[in-house]
This record gives sequence, structure tokens and C-alpha cells, in this order.
Amino acid sequence: MDKFCPAFLIVASIVLPGCSHQKPGKDWLPTYRTEGYVTVQGEPAVGAIVRLFPTVPQEDTKPPVIPTGVVNEDGLFELTSYSTGDGAPEGEYFITVEWPDPTISTSQSAVPEDPPDRLKHRYSDPKRSKLKASISAEENLLDEISLD
Repeated sequence: MDKFCPAFLIVASIVLPGCSHQKPGKDWLPTYRTEGYVTVQGEPAVGAIVRLFPTVPQEDTKPPVIPTGVVNEDGLFELTSYSTGDGAPEGEYFITVEWPDPTISTSQSAVPEDPPDRLKHRYSDPKRSKLKASISAEENLLDEISLD
């Protein structure tokens, strides 16, 4: 056993550094837990999809990271960038909100279309969005998004 340990350590010291460049997430931007609330006419917008689009290009990422969350029964959403609930990278963002109506199917084809947006796409275009967020290098609770 004593002879095995030094040989194992030598092999591990050669092999493991060679594998480190393949570590998942190596090029990921640091993320910070981020959540918020979405209401429509004072009620939780259950099932609404919230996305954050960077206002300026992010360094070292192609394509940009678009943190996304889905509103739950309480109106709360939690953003995900790379893995569930990890948050968003630090920076300034335009916010978009789409609220699909799952009870309406508009497609008769083999490939279903997305359900219609109950907000009529008023908040779905990041280029026209007046909703903004600033993510800092800490846990973030965004201002409530209250839509009409």
C-alpha cells in the first residue's frame, strides 16, 4: 500500500491539472442570488416569465447571459443564469416580462406555437423596456414589478 500511494500521487498530479480546463462553468460569470415579485393589477402573475437583458455587452461571454425566472403562486420569481436559482451576474439590465396563457392553444400544426402573451407583448421587447434592474455583488431583491 505504501508503494501505491506515491505512484498514485504522481499520476494524479499529472492527470488532474490536464482535466481542470474542462471543468464545467470555467468561463461563467459570477452570479448573485436575485429574486423579485411580479403582480398584474395587484395579483401575482403566476407563470409569467421574467428575463434580464444586459444594457451593455458582458465581458468574456458570447452570447450574453440572460437570467430568467418564472413567477410562482406568491408572485415571487428566482433568477437562473447557469443552474437553478443561482441568480444573475453583476450589472445593469433591461427587464422583460411575458405572461403566457397556457389555456389557449393557437396551433393546429405538429409543432405547437407558444401560447399568446396575456400582456400583449407590451413588456417583452428589451429594446423598448422601461423596466430596469441593477444587480450588485450580493443577494438582490428587485423592486416589485407591478403591471397593469
